[in-house]
Amino acid sequence: MNSESSPSKPSPQAVLLYLKHAALDKEWDTSAIRRTLSVDVKTANEITSELQLMGYSEPVPRKPGFWRNTESGNRISGVRPPRLTRTKAEELLTDLSDRAEAYNLKSDAPVRLIKIIAFGAINGKQEKILDIDLGVQIGSKGEGRVSKTDQDAAFKEIRGRSPALKLHLLEALNGMKGKVVWEA
Repeated sequence: MNSESSPSKPSPQAVLLYLKHAALDKEWDTSAIRRTLSVDVKTANEITSELQLMGYSEPVPRKPGFWRNTESGNRISGVRPPRLTRTKAEELLTDLSDRAEAYNLKSDAPVRLIKIIAFGAINGKQEKILDIDLGVQIGSKGEGRVSKTDQDAAFKEIRGRSPALKLHLLEALNGMKGKVVWEA
């Protein structure tokens, strides 16, 4: 994709996910939004203005072009103190991959898993991260659409008992940059 074009404005869920992981940094700028959400300069500036207007971010004093999350921004995006080490996060991803593989082998599973992509801090350099946000692409095994009940059941099974794994439909995170951690 050309860095000057954007397929569409990211979903509110994707913007809040960006805001959550931006909290790990003391400050951020529109280039971070552009990289993370795969948007053009104009859209990144609009998102920055909207976050500031809603009170979720504020300019960093004496640093033009830089913003930081406000307490409201951290609260609305679900920020908590980082608790996962990178080593533990990698272990959780390995376990998740095993569960995804096993789920797809079940003959009675109502949906099939296609791909799982990790977003946010797990792809960064921080040693401690908040949690692991994952976009999951699922498809129907039969005809028709995947029901919310079937989606929730699949998410519950592949999440296991880990509250640190945050699962989202991949379509809801359109355009965000991430790393494929499992694929059928």
